[in-house]
Amino acid sequence: MKKFRRSTGTILLSIFSLFMLNTPAWADCTLTNAGMIPIPELGLKLYQGFSGGLYPNGANNRPPAHLAAGMQIATNQIKPLNATGNVDTNSGKIVLLSIGMSNTTQEWASKGTNTFSNLVARDLGKNPQLAVVDGAQGGQDTVAWTNINAATWSTVLSRLARAGVTTNQVQAIWMKEARANGNGAFPGIAQSLQGEFEMIVRNAKALYPHLQIIYVSSRTRAYVATSGLNPNQPPTNRASPSNG
Repeated sequence: MKKFRRSTGTILLSIFSLFMLNTPAWADCTLTNAGMIPIPELGLKLYQGFSGGLYPNGANNRPPAHLAAGMQIATNQIKPLNATGNVDTNSGKIVLLSIGMSNTTQEWASKGTNTFSNLVARDLGKNPQLAVVDGAQGGQDTVAWTNINAATWSTVLSRLARAGVTTNQVQAIWMKEARANGNGAFPGIAQSLQGEFEMIVRNAKALYPHLQIIYVSSRTRAYVATSGLNPNQPPTNRASPSNG
């Protein structure tokens, strides 16, 4: 089998760290001090009766078993595939695809020189069979992706074709999404968003039969955003984190 300077697993799990370490702070950070603790950083504290963190018990780091499972998939199950989805270590491709909204496509490909795609292009250790494709589209919130027959998915298909790859070669996805005008009572609005995320992931698996791994990111802070596409609430309606 052809050897590469980095394993597929290392590329897929470390390349996002490369992106985060090299991305400039485009946002006005003076707007972030609103006296509220971000929910992922609550630790053992609660937000309206619900624990924070990205993982159980208020943790922000992947549980060891979860990390091990991801590494096993990335290292052993993801291999270069040809257009029909068969393993081809000589000329096959591993497609890493983005899906989501405007923030996603800006960070992935279109905002400045340190976008994810540009960082990947400059990475001399990148697996030469890795193909990075931006499928994210401005203004397309979760609802625009829940219907498998929606135009968003057709647009992704055309972008894959322009990149010279097929749906059979998509094996990893980065998804960053939110609900436009996402105001509503908590936790109902969050649980509804969760359901939409699940539908999007199921659609992706149906459209990309060799999909192995999806990285899901939440919306960056939006508490000062006022346009119709942003999930914004007036400050008086926000509850502060508490211990109960």
